[in-house]
Amino acid sequence: MRSPLQGVRNVIAFNWPWLAAAGVVAAAAFAAGAAAPPAWRTLLVACGVGALVPVATSILASWWVYDRSDLYALPWLERLAPARLERVAAFHAGFDEAGPVLRARLPHALVATFDLFDPASHTEASIRRARASAAANGAIAADAARLPLADDALDLAVLFLSAHEIRAHGARVALFGELRRSVRPHGAIVVVEHLRDAANFAAYSLGFLHFLSRAEWRTTFRSAGLAIADERRLTPFVTTFVLGRGGAPA
Repeated sequence: MRSPLQGVRNVIAFNWPWLAAAGVVAAAAFAAGAAAPPAWRTLLVACGVGALVPVATSILASWWVYDRSDLYALPWLERLAPARLERVAAFHAGFDEAGPVLRARLPHALVATFDLFDPASHTEASIRRARASAAANGAIAADAARLPLADDALDLAVLFLSAHEIRAHGARVALFGELRRSVRPHGAIVVVEHLRDAANFAAYSLGFLHFLSRAEWRTTFRSAGLAIADERRLTPFVTTFVLGRGGAPA
């Protein structure tokens, strides 16, 4: 379903100003180094290399995660008895990659997609470029704090590299509280995310600050009355949480 290097192309398309700026800085440093006295040449060349290393590592990690790993094969799905999943929803912030894969893997299920994009809080240029590039997919616009779903309406809710876009802790807890209400007692909520950890820092440098730590996710889930039924790494950079109803929301 995905074309070769689709993941890397998306990363470049959504983040091209940062990549271009790094290229300009590197080119300027190399040019200055070529004309500089030997005492300055090494420093300037090192600055140029330093500007390019984060670009190279982020593109390499993105290629590994989005184009070479089993991320889009949804390896967690078989552990959820997919034949029993009849009512499924994917939640995103305007760039839906999970919905088409879920429909292909669960042809017997009714798969709906919900767009949680909020123009007041989702102001980053990269997410707006991602939305602009996405084809219309029939997603239902939804308020993250008041999902348009009945109680116990879903067998499975999937948040695929999207939940971190809800930046405020209280808003995330409200969203997961709504998901808890909307998923039946023995259903599942699957959250696929990069984490703010050493591996993602090595791959994305300061870009890792856009992700949330494992401790923050655990606090969010617990505050919404959800328990982690399963947690697994897919590559060093992506973690999948499978959640179920725990105790009452905090």
